[in-house]
Amino acid sequence: DNIAPILRVTTSLDNVLIAFDKEFSLCANYPKGHGEKFLNWITSKYPDAMLFHVERSGGGRQDLALMASLPIYWNREWCVQFLDEQLRAPGNENILQKNLFTILTSSEMVAVTRLLAIYHIAIGMPLRYLTGKTHEWKEHDWGVVELGRAFDCWYNAMVHLKDNPGDYLDEEYMMSIFNDIKEDLPPFEDYLDHMFTEKKTTSIGGKEVLMSKLRDELFSPEQDANMSSTEHMSGLVKVIAEIGIKEMTDTNKAIHRYVSANGPELAIYSHKHASQERRIALRGVPATNDLAESSLGGATYQLQRFGRIGIKHAAAVSDVRRNGWLRRGTKEEKGKHKRPAGLFHTLPEPVQFAIMESAIKDAPQQRTRNTEELDLQRKAKEAKEKLIHELNLHNSTEAYIDAIYYYKMYFSEACMKDMTAGEVQKAIDLFPSKTAKLDALKENIRMRKLGLGFDWVDDKWSKSNKAFGVGVLTSRLIAIIQREGRDECIIPTTPPVKIASRSATVPLGTSTPDLEKLEEKYSDDAKQIRKTAMKLLKQRESEGKGSLAAECQPWQRPEVRELVTKRVEVYTAVDVGDGKECIWWPGRVMGVHKEDRQEVLIEWDPLEDVAGW
Repeated sequence: DNIAPILRVTTSLDNVLIAFDKEFSLCANYPKGHGEKFLNWITSKYPDAMLFHVERSGGGRQDLALMASLPIYWNREWCVQFLDEQLRAPGNENILQKNLFTILTSSEMVAVTRLLAIYHIAIGMPLRYLTGKTHEWKEHDWGVVELGRAFDCWYNAMVHLKDNPGDYLDEEYMMSIFNDIKEDLPPFEDYLDHMFTEKKTTSIGGKEVLMSKLRDELFSPEQDANMSSTEHMSGLVKVIAEIGIKEMTDTNKAIHRYVSANGPELAIYSHKHASQERRIALRGVPATNDLAESSLGGATYQLQRFGRIGIKHAAAVSDVRRNGWLRRGTKEEKGKHKRPAGLFHTLPEPVQFAIMESAIKDAPQQRTRNTEELDLQRKAKEAKEKLIHELNLHNSTEAYIDAIYYYKMYFSEACMKDMTAGEVQKAIDLFPSKTAKLDALKENIRMRKLGLGFDWVDDKWSKSNKAFGVGVLTSRLIAIIQREGRDECIIPTTPPVKIASRSATVPLGTSTPDLEKLEEKYSDDAKQIRKTAMKLLKQRESEGKGSLAAECQPWQRPEVRELVTKRVEVYTAVDVGDGKECIWWPGRVMGVHKEDRQEVLIEWDPLEDVAGW
């Protein structure tokens, strides 16, 4: 309820898949997605990464959520890091990215993807293979009725898991659900061995048996976020087991006819209750509607395959079609006009062949050139993002230098604190002019806002182009001092460092442990900012560009006699080595020389390499 509706956050994995596909699909078919950017990011930062292919969200496949759970579960860690960096960019309020970051950093949602991924590799994949190959195994005495054995194994597993949900994370149990069939069907055993021990997947990091690695991470996770999902698994397993049993016993669903547990009257196609005649008649018969679906699927594949066709190739195809250069001419017929042949077909045959041969010969070179140009574009984008990051660090460094000044001023005589409203008003009245009063009030407010990092402090100085007066700012400072005196207001021990922060998101359920790691990742930036700021601060002070000690002085000039025994610094030119250099020279006030002229006697501290001692 606390998550903004505009983010469209949902726990439905079908909807999560759509969002995941839009943002991370390398086909980059969605304009607001960042598939290509993600590819460049992971290639540069994790060149050895093995990514699972992101399932397309189109179509109506019933096992789509199961298949999609694999890339979401496996790729999640990299995706979260990418989203975190993107959402820290100034002004980035991308709804799709905030939606996915909220979902992918939810421990409960990690548990859902883990649940469905295990279901897919332990049950979904074996069932898909068995149903798709049933018509080819007549010589193994296997047909549609024998396929019922697989449904019986599935049903029995659901009954077992309903009462023993802990076994869902037992790799030995889950991966042996169809063991009885595997022993009688050698091709099925070969398939499982191939998928989990032999089949290599090509990805960014090369070729590996990725399904085997996924299996290990599902049952014995090493990532903190995946391990933390274990506590949510038991309840989810009971739900999925109960749903499975309900579906397989529902007489409105065709599957109930294949599950032996439904009895001989209902389960007429089941392995135990089907007649011998039906058993023999259905061998060699396809158990799927692949023949009808394949043509539609093939057309969809072609449409999606060219989602990222090169811009030059796309332009060339457009020109050819628009100008009709490849159009074949037609003869004039009754009621129809003659259609002239396109430019290509008007050329002599030798020239046509020369064009074709030249295109074939030049194609590899053109593809290479196109790839190089795309790489240049990507590198330009990376350089731009790096520049923005460095600019942010620079701005943060300058802001930290300001924070150091105001932090030190807060603990000096320049700060008005631990005062009553009357004392504050009296201190402000001592200033000789309105400008001096406003300067003192603004600086005291900045000490809290910039020096202590109190976000609740209002540091606006005008409204509707009309500047606030002394009275308004005095009331504001009094309110700040009063709030400081309360127990809940904690004064920080160091000035705040402003680093890139992620766009605000509300957690969905329990946050994953890697959220803390993401914050720690940026602590290095904070260290670098502190180090650079201190170096610049000392350098500027040595050059006379500002003085921390000067800023910490009281607002009202003290009487000359009050300076006796105090330490002071004077910015002056001295002979150092072969030339003169301006330095801050410290010393102690020993006494008053001429009170009417505000002159004192100072004992200067000895300095190395300074002539005149």
